[in-house]
Amino acid sequence: MTGRTGPQLTAAQIAERVAATRKVLRERMGCSLTDEEFDQRSDVLANLYAVAAEKMHARRNTV
Repeated sequence: MTGRTGPQLTAAQIAERVAATRKVLRERMGCSLTDEEFDQRSDVLANLYAVAAEKMHARRNTV
């Protein structure tokens, strides 16, 4: 089955991508949230994107 942008992901594939994203956030952004904390907060990803955007803007202004 295909979705709007390609094949529909299985639950296992989605779980793998979520785990990989969380690993990157922890390693590269110093995010210390546990899996449980990620799961409890529906807006965590939006907030992390906002933090990342702020960091990028700060870097641009110092270069």
